[in-house]
Amino acid sequence: MPKKPNKNAVALLRDVAECRMLTLSQIAVLHFGSKRSARRRMQQLVKDEFLAVLPVSGGTGLGRPESVFEVSNAGYSLLRSQRILPDALSFEQVSGDPLLRQAGHQILMNWCRIHLAHLVKEFPQLQIDFLSFNSPFALAYGHSGPFVRDCVQFHEEDEPVWFTPDAAAAITDTKRGITVPFFLEVDMDTETKAGSQGGDIREKIIRYQQYFRSEGYKRYEKIWSRELDGFRLLFLANSPQRMESLAATVRSTPPSDFVWVTSQDKMFAGGISGNIWARGGKTELGLQSILGNLSRPAPLPSLADK
Repeated sequence: MPKKPNKNAVALLRDVAECRMLTLSQIAVLHFGSKRSARRRMQQLVKDEFLAVLPVSGGTGLGRPESVFEVSNAGYSLLRSQRILPDALSFEQVSGDPLLRQAGHQILMNWCRIHLAHLVKEFPQLQIDFLSFNSPFALAYGHSGPFVRDCVQFHEEDEPVWFTPDAAAAITDTKRGITVPFFLEVDMDTETKAGSQGGDIREKIIRYQQYFRSEGYKRYEKIWSRELDGFRLLFLANSPQRMESLAATVRSTPPSDFVWVTSQDKMFAGGISGNIWARGGKTELGLQSILGNLSRPAPLPSLADK
């Protein structure tokens, strides 16, 4: 019988559960600093049946494919026994199996989250709050739907139009007492730029415009205990070509100055706080930082494979 994981291993299992799946490199960044150390620990946790390897590769196009891990049934039971996961959660709401068809999307969203967490190390005065749409720790009270799911209404006689961001987050400068909330949309080039379908990019922007005007986002003031004045909509594209396409759509759907666009290659090269974002999709005006005056490159540290 495998021995009970120590406190550090339980923290690792919690991170995998919250992110639903993590690659070897992502785990190494969060917990180890080297792939070899991470690989050795993952192999043991898989052997002890607290983690399982998903039948997908963890490549984002920026490196070699690698193993992707999820919490196993035994890991799920352990987290529940320690009151880390609520008893009401099913295993399917914690494991990565239901997300296999969207594994690339999930992995890129997790990288964005890891880049945000890295900002706290680079800028100690920052506080990061992050709620993803499929985290078992971000479900709305009273039902099993994601907390970030919300609706807008364009006219009183209209039915509400529902939408679900990939994540809602806030960056707070604790020294200045300034909070910048944003909603994240990870784009894998699977949605059209415009059309009659509700899931297309232009319709998505229009919904966020109405969300901005109606101040629907202010419900997060109770969650984060801060006053919020507007928000930014961040599109993270999976390629430079898709970034250009999204930027063009943003420019053609005014008012869209609150919409910022970048690509994963820019995020990895300069860090999420660098001058990598096209505000309003206006790439011709130069790229900016979502941190404003705190702008500086903050890429993730290189991982030694030893």
